[in-house]
Amino acid sequence: MEANIEVYRTLLEEYRDNPVFFVEHALGHKTWSKQREILQSVRDHKKTAVRACHGSSKTYAAAEITAWFLNTFDNSKVITTAPTFSQVAYLLWAEINSIYRTCRIELEGECLVTMIKTEEADHYAIGFSTDKPARAEGWHAPAILFIFDEAKGIPQWLWDSVRGLMTGGFCRWLAISTTDGVEVGENFYKVFEEEDSGWNKIHIRAEDSPYITGEKFKYIDMPDINHPESFKRKEITSENIIIQIANQEFIDECKKEWGEESVLYLTKVEGQIIDQAADTLIKLSQVQKMFDNGRNKGFKDDGKKEVGVDVAYGGSDDSVFFSRKGLKTLDHKVIPAKQMPPKEKLEHLADELEIFIGHDTEFNIKIDDTGVGGGLTSIMQRRKNGDKKYKVTPINFAEEANDPDNYPNTISEMWFETARIIHEIACPELERLKTELVNRKYKPLDKKGRRVIESKKNYAKRGFRSPDMADAFLLCFYDRKPKGEAMIW
Repeated sequence: MEANIEVYRTLLEEYRDNPVFFVEHALGHKTWSKQREILQSVRDHKKTAVRACHGSSKTYAAAEITAWFLNTFDNSKVITTAPTFSQVAYLLWAEINSIYRTCRIELEGECLVTMIKTEEADHYAIGFSTDKPARAEGWHAPAILFIFDEAKGIPQWLWDSVRGLMTGGFCRWLAISTTDGVEVGENFYKVFEEEDSGWNKIHIRAEDSPYITGEKFKYIDMPDINHPESFKRKEITSENIIIQIANQEFIDECKKEWGEESVLYLTKVEGQIIDQAADTLIKLSQVQKMFDNGRNKGFKDDGKKEVGVDVAYGGSDDSVFFSRKGLKTLDHKVIPAKQMPPKEKLEHLADELEIFIGHDTEFNIKIDDTGVGGGLTSIMQRRKNGDKKYKVTPINFAEEANDPDNYPNTISEMWFETARIIHEIACPELERLKTELVNRKYKPLDKKGRRVIESKKNYAKRGFRSPDMADAFLLCFYDRKPKGEAMIW
């Protein structure tokens, strides 16, 4: 009996130190290289992110990690989440329940539909969907693991909450997702696109599957369950095992149906995060080219001088100025509404605008004339520098476009026409501008077959702040022209 206790004590230490051994020995699973990479990454890194093709066994690995963490760390908690309850219950937690039914050893606690209960109140695993935020509470433990399944759909508030809890104790965070539908600029996108994101990043393509590479699965044969210290490590070829992961047939079908260059193929098969969603207007690559141009000291600035002015309505909105000469931006300024004097705000804004352009009357000042912007337009039209008046062009975003046959309003025209030439512009790298430009979507053609940009209201519903900087930038490069003439150059 004492010998058995010592064996189990030794095994427990090995389980905790080696999650691959736990999965192969205690759970009796067969593993492959990417699966093992995920297991080892969660052990070794505070934050692990996995972007994957469809059929990659990433959720299966997350279920194994849940069992490993809860069963090898004292007083531990595992918090899992996904965008919808069906994703929580029928994907990750279906795998967790299967593990508890089929494992070789007796695992700790009672596994319910979306929870594992133990005898200790503060030692458990739980799954909840992000549309039920009331479940998001009490996340503190000496050892805690957070799992974001289909992380591309997890809302901002939850990313912020977990970030704030990744201090003290033994904390781990696993974010896994397929890549179709990942929005440019959202949290999961940033994890992979930002070099200093702090995440250990794992990429799984369909071509990585053992059914493609010929890699052998590894497993532990334990002929006598009563003597767990007696086992043999073995391998088995993919031809002799059936696991639901991508194979050549899946790749060939996708290639035939979508084509290798399609967004669907690149995301579902290659696991890529591409820089343009199906309904995103401006590509990240276009914006990066603009920033690259901005670093070019020899970029020519031949052309007239223009200023775009977006006026804050109040609250968290900002007033933003953007200036350019030709296709080269000169400067920008952001004035938060809360920093403006309580009285005569527009007079103050007009003073700031004059300073911004150096009292140069050669600038063509284009002001968002919608709402309170109309007041600033009136003030600037009255002002002079010496004998010369400022050149002011009021632009109402809702009014008829220069080209009403192709655009229902000015704001749509501004976005689509700027998208055509944005890669030709030179602008210093501005993170906020990049985010606002690449996150605005377009809507289906209207009844007259015209191109329409997403409303600000819908944009805000997706969790983004008012695109004040983007609007000022667009105004800067938009020309109110007589019909038939070029609008942007």
